[in-house]
Amino acid sequence: MSTNRLWVSFLIIVLVEGWLSECCWDEERDALLHLKAQFDLPSDWVDGSDCCLWRNVECNNTTRRVSKLTLSESFENRYLLLSDFHVFKALESLDLSRNDIAGFIQNKGNERLSWPSSLEVLFLDYNSLRSDIVSSFSDLKCLKQLNLGRNKFEGSLNISGECDK
Repeated sequence: MSTNRLWVSFLIIVLVEGWLSECCWDEERDALLHLKAQFDLPSDWVDGSDCCLWRNVECNNTTRRVSKLTLSESFENRYLLLSDFHVFKALESLDLSRNDIAGFIQNKGNERLSWPSSLEVLFLDYNSLRSDIVSSFSDLKCLKQLNLGRNKFEGSLNISGECDK
């Protein structure tokens, strides 16, 4: 097969996949359903199979990956499992404000807490967080906005480095 035919075949496959991907990614929909079980979200939060159309969920129009997630005023537990958010590879904005979150837990086997590295905006205001959470922000090199207001947090936060985007 000639090089031109290979390129045309590749282009057709990419275009067809792009047209067929009208829904969010299955792994992200499953993760959102898992989060729904942890958060006190209304039953109509899930509306249809395309999680990009769900309330408080926004997706990238091209990749159909979840890019913004708002879960404020809905958490039922005191500690949040951070690894639940790692499936969201393009998550840029996460709002967890007003949930009375006291801290974060990482899956067993991982020594340190870490957020999805793609985060640019993170709202954690009006929770019950303390200063010991500072180390969990060290990998957020793309972070542009962080709100920790109205917590039990004292001290300074230093996030440095270059964003890999």
